[in-house]
Amino acid sequence: MLETQRGGGNCRRRRMEADRVDRTIADRAMALAAPALSLERAAIASGPGFRPTHRRDEKMSKQVLIVEDDAFIALLLEEFVDILGHQTAAIVDRVGAALERIALGGIDVAVVDVHLANGEMADAIAMALADRAIPFLVATGGFVGEAGPAWRGRPVLAKPFNLEDLRSGLAPLLERTAREPEAPVNHS
Repeated sequence: MLETQRGGGNCRRRRMEADRVDRTIADRAMALAAPALSLERAAIASGPGFRPTHRRDEKMSKQVLIVEDDAFIALLLEEFVDILGHQTAAIVDRVGAALERIALGGIDVAVVDVHLANGEMADAIAMALADRAIPFLVATGGFVGEAGPAWRGRPVLAKPFNLEDLRSGLAPLLERTAREPEAPVNHS
C-alpha cells in the first residue's frame, strides 16, 4: 500500500514537472515564433489575463481600420489600438473586404499593409481611403516598387514595430482628424 501511495505521489510530481516544462516550452515557442517582437509586445501577447488599464473615452476614441494579412500582426495591432484607447472598426486581409468596409463609412484612420494575402497589392485601398479623406499609416516590412499617388507622402509604420511606434505614427493622423478632415488626394 505504501508503495502505491509513493507511486501516486511520484506520478503527481512528474505531472507537475511536465506541466512546468510545457509552460516553459510554450513560452519559448512564443518567443521563437515572433523573433521581431520587442519584449513589451511579447509580454502583451503572452501575458496571462492581460487587460489594458486605461479607460476609453468614447468621445475621444477613434475607429481604426486594420488592413493586414498576417493574423499575428493583425491581432497585435488590434491589441495596441485598444491599449491606445481606440476601437478597431474591422480587421481585413483582402482588397475586396477592405473596400466593402471603407464603403460602409465610420472609419477615422487606417493602418494598411502594402502586400496582402495571395500577392494582392493594397493600391485600391489606399486610393479609396484617400478619396474619402481618411488618413492612414502605411504598414510595411519594406515596400518594393513604385508607389502610386495615393501612397505618396503617407507616414510609414515600419515592421517590426512596437506600441510606441504605432502611437507616434497615429498621433498626427488622429490630431488631424480631431481638427478637420484631410483634403482628398488628386490622383492625376
